[in-house]
Amino acid sequence: MKRFSLAAVILLAAGAPAGAEVPGALPLLRSMTPGASVAIPEARAVPVAVRQRQGWPAVLDSLRRYGEFQPGDGPMIPPSLGLRDVRGPLDGSHSADYANMWGGPDEDGSFVGAWVSMVSEDWRLQPGGRVWRIEQWVLTLTME
Repeated sequence: MKRFSLAAVILLAAGAPAGAEVPGALPLLRSMTPGASVAIPEARAVPVAVRQRQGWPAVLDSLRRYGEFQPGDGPMIPPSLGLRDVRGPLDGSHSADYANMWGGPDEDGSFVGAWVSMVSEDWRLQPGGRVWRIEQWVLTLTME
């Protein structure tokens, strides 16, 4: 297992290059202890053959139709259209699933997606109420 700072985890999720600065942070992470680190098991790239399925265009269409627009936060966190499902209070133990289409405006000002991320999180507030145990899975996909 390797240990990463919370900022590094945000950068990895946003597709930013390692070592880049984060101009903003997710609201939930702002309340966490500075200098905290997260253990992430080492992963190995495994080639996978994926066939195009009818369902993927429907997922992209749902993000375009129903996604909430977020303007981004500087050059490191681009604009996105996103759907979320949060179960439980954000300031207490909860689970959440997010799907975001990241991209930006084209020459006509219409939003154009570049990639999609799907995140599943489980936040557990430990006894004493000061330490969080967070499990997070991030999947980054192309638009194809």
